[in-house]
Amino acid sequence: MKLEVNVERLAISMILEENGKIVDKIIWQDENNLSLLLLKNLDKILNRNKIKITDLEKSEVKIKKAGLTTRRIIETVSKTFDFCLTK
Repeated sequence: MKLEVNVERLAISMILEENGKIVDKIIWQDENNLSLLLLKNLDKILNRNKIKITDLEKSEVKIKKAGLTTRRIIETVSKTFDFCLTK
């Protein structure tokens, strides 16, 4: 199972995929609250699909035209997430 986060300007989407098929998707607009909503929506998408965080194999981030702070927040969360999954 893979978690993908896409950012294009203010539009942010979180996609849960299994075997190349979309299982669930959350889309929201960034209103300078990304640090609050990113983890909240991660928890929401996992709970909604009855998936444990350890069931995920990897995360992927695709960023198009995002601000520096947005980029840093998403990349930091993604790298930390991947690091925890490899331990």
